[in-house]
Amino acid sequence: MPEPRPSDEPQPETGAPAHPRSGQRAQHDSLGVWSLSLAVLGAIMVAIPIIGDALSLAPGIAAVVIGLLALRRHETGASPYLVRPLIGTIVGGLVVVVAGMLMLVTALVH
Repeated sequence: MPEPRPSDEPQPETGAPAHPRSGQRAQHDSLGVWSLSLAVLGAIMVAIPIIGDALSLAPGIAAVVIGLLALRRHETGASPYLVRPLIGTIVGGLVVVVAGMLMLVTALVH
């Protein structure tokens, strides 16, 4: 006769969830997702000729601000997520710098 596996043994019914995390609310990285999404949107908008530099500033700045908020939450231990807010902050910062340079060059040429 085969030996019973631990999962085959009867479990006492305590009313507790079977998985320790199943009763907890799942944590979401909404700030990190917003930061990365706005940074990508700004990077796409900066490629639009003539008006892209002005249009991409708002999503770029928002990506940096939201990314910094998400990184602050990670530092305080409120959020375990680091990669998405970090990438969103870096790409958003690059979008702001590139858009600013394009606006400066456009102003100097005209």
